[in-house]
Amino acid sequence: MFTKETIENYFLHFKHEHHFLLMLAGVFLIVGIAFYLGLKKHFFKGFSIPLFSAALLLFTITYTNFNNADRLRKILVYDYDLHPENLETRELVRVDSFLQNTNIIFYTSIALMIVALSLFLYFHKKLNKQFIKGSATSLFLTSLIVAITFFIMKKEAKVYREGIIKFTKQKNIKEGTPTLQ
Repeated sequence: MFTKETIENYFLHFKHEHHFLLMLAGVFLIVGIAFYLGLKKHFFKGFSIPLFSAALLLFTITYTNFNNADRLRKILVYDYDLHPENLETRELVRVDSFLQNTNIIFYTSIALMIVALSLFLYFHKKLNKQFIKGSATSLFLTSLIVAITFFIMKKEAKVYREGIIKFTKQKNIKEGTPTLQ
């Protein structure tokens, strides 16, 4: 059953997931700087480049969502009782957009893992290509972490979306208004 607690729990998880991604971006940045400046081997210099890129991307993707989570939670808990039609008209659109963006990030991460694995296997026997092997290893690991995280986020958002759909359908049936399809 879709309740106010469902909304609050979803946005609590949403905020925690984005907080995790922000912390992960910070860790990627610190490790990337340490590997690039501290270690002199080409493997570690190559390892640091995808870490910098992943840190920048994760920060830009998650910062806005992290800041808006509490605001959205308050608005939607208010709308639950007083304006349930906003759940169908606004929140459903926002969740669909979020799911579309999550799918893009998830499948891009899968593609990057395949590219990284291909690069690593291609340059595996070549001893003088340590920079590329380091980059491929780092790209694979960062893409794996991002893919797992966004898969979990996508799964939770789908459950939340289904709850909104069921709730608005019940609300429309009880009030005798026609449902939008």
